[in-house]
Amino acid sequence: MIPKIKSEALPDDTLKYLFYLIVALVAILTLVAFSSARTSATMNEVVHTWQVKNELEKLLLEIRKAETSQRGYLLSTDSNYLDPYYAAVASYASVYAGLEELIGDAPEQRRRAAEIDKLTRQKFQEMDHTINMVQEGRTEEALQIFNTDLGQKYMVNIETIAGFLAAEEDNLLAKRTRSSSTWRKVVIGLIALSMVVILISLFGLIGKVRPVFAKLVATQVSLQESNRELAQSLEELAKINQQKDETVRQNRGLIERLKAKKERLNNFAFVASHDLREPLRTVSNYVRLFEEDYGDRLDEDAKQYFAFIHKSTNHMRNLIAGLLAYSRLGTSAAPEEVDLSAALQDTLHVLDSAIEEKGATVSSAPLPTIQGYRMELLLLFQNVLANALKFSPANQPPVIDISCHETEDFVQISVKDNGIGIHPRNQKKIFEMFNRLNAAKSYEGQGIGLAFCQQIVNLHHGNIWVDSELGKGSTFHFTLKKQDYDRDEAEA
Repeated sequence: MIPKIKSEALPDDTLKYLFYLIVALVAILTLVAFSSARTSATMNEVVHTWQVKNELEKLLLEIRKAETSQRGYLLSTDSNYLDPYYAAVASYASVYAGLEELIGDAPEQRRRAAEIDKLTRQKFQEMDHTINMVQEGRTEEALQIFNTDLGQKYMVNIETIAGFLAAEEDNLLAKRTRSSSTWRKVVIGLIALSMVVILISLFGLIGKVRPVFAKLVATQVSLQESNRELAQSLEELAKINQQKDETVRQNRGLIERLKAKKERLNNFAFVASHDLREPLRTVSNYVRLFEEDYGDRLDEDAKQYFAFIHKSTNHMRNLIAGLLAYSRLGTSAAPEEVDLSAALQDTLHVLDSAIEEKGATVSSAPLPTIQGYRMELLLLFQNVLANALKFSPANQPPVIDISCHETEDFVQISVKDNGIGIHPRNQKKIFEMFNRLNAAKSYEGQGIGLAFCQQIVNLHHGNIWVDSELGKGSTFHFTLKKQDYDRDEAEA
């Protein structure tokens, strides 16, 4: 346990010395920071000046390289001189761009640089012209132009303007250096004054602090003991965290194994469904052939038997189709933007005949747009609404109301009906595959619709549940995540 330190009021003299000390320290820190900033700014300006002058020298060097190569070619007609000429001309453009960027904050310097660029391009045109004349066999004419010293005049003008540009950079640097020197002297004086104040304050403060220091030494012993206890607690906490990390690793391994098992089960369902269809098709074909050949010889009992066979094979065929569709959930396409209101309207169009036949009334609040699997969401709406239409009382038309509640990450949709209701003990069983309640066996179906809904909601990182009471209708609630997510994570 950390010991408590008895608080005592400090003498007024101590507070006074402490105040002077703090003020002086703040002043020194402020002055040092200001001086450092000024020094850094001055150094940046020095570096900037040398960068400008260096780029300017590189610019003049490329022009001279081009001039030397042109002269060599004119005098010797040796094409080997052209490669360095064209290289210098090409390099000039990048060097000038760098120079222009460096002096971008000085209008007068930009004007001088633009004048240099204009003269240089005129000089390059003159040199290109003489080179082209030599290549055309007009060497004497090219030499005559060369001997007029036109190119030399361009070069003199370029170097003159470059000299002005460099001189202006030197002038700016000198002004900034003088200003920095003045400020440095002021800062040094203020720092010296602050140091005097600090020394006086420290001398007075030491005499006042000695009694407090003795108490602090005693407190330090207690703190060391507390630190040992804290270190022991941290060690125990580290062991607990290590155990938690191991549990997380084990859970991840379990998730991976569950994913693999799920994939194997889906593959098994797909293959098994295909393998079951063939014998079922064979049975149906032979029954149909038997009826066609011997139908007139069958008595009423036999006809009822065959009708039962047809009903059973159709039921089996629907179950197989449902099993196949269940194994394919989430594999139809990638997640996309889905307008749930539009998806609901599409579903109502599909169920239009059933709604009209039942005389049902369906109302809905506006639904948002989420990122999900469009076909699966249509199937979700279709199964929930079909369930509400199917399990409606015979003496009154179905009334279905759809509401919506949104949070930051999820949307919750509730589908309320006035149907026959579900006993509380069965409200979880209805989402299991092939599970049909005794009260619902008088209604057609395979017992897979709500299992589809469960899987589709899981695919969208949500949950599905029902609130219901026998004879008073049901409200199915399901949540859907709004944004994109990892399919494997959802399926796990």
